[in-house]
Amino acid sequence: MKEKITSQYLLVCKEYYKNGVIPAISLQNRDENYNEIRELALQIIRENGIMFFSDFFQEGQYLVQLWTAHLIMEDINASDELKRSSLLIIQDYSDNPLVPKVSEAENLWLKKFYPSL
Repeated sequence: MKEKITSQYLLVCKEYYKNGVIPAISLQNRDENYNEIRELALQIIRENGIMFFSDFFQEGQYLVQLWTAHLIMEDINASDELKRSSLLIIQDYSDNPLVPKVSEAENLWLKKFYPSL
């Protein structure tokens, strides 16, 4: 069961990446993409725990790290340490010239939710 849900999460991240769905925008709009990936994240956490879910920080493709960071920041009652790690990932993506559209969206998200940074 663990492999199925984790594979599903990775496949959804890949699909969103290929379709140009950006975490900061989808999460702010609370669109159908957000609802789908949020439910997967919550199921992974219910079945395996928050630390297991945070292991997705190690996945470098398809914005998996970024989706995971946003979901932890916005929806999950995580420890301060885990939230700090999530915020660092978001900040890293906000300053990435290789993906300017993502970088711009992350900058806007940071300004909205963390204007003092």
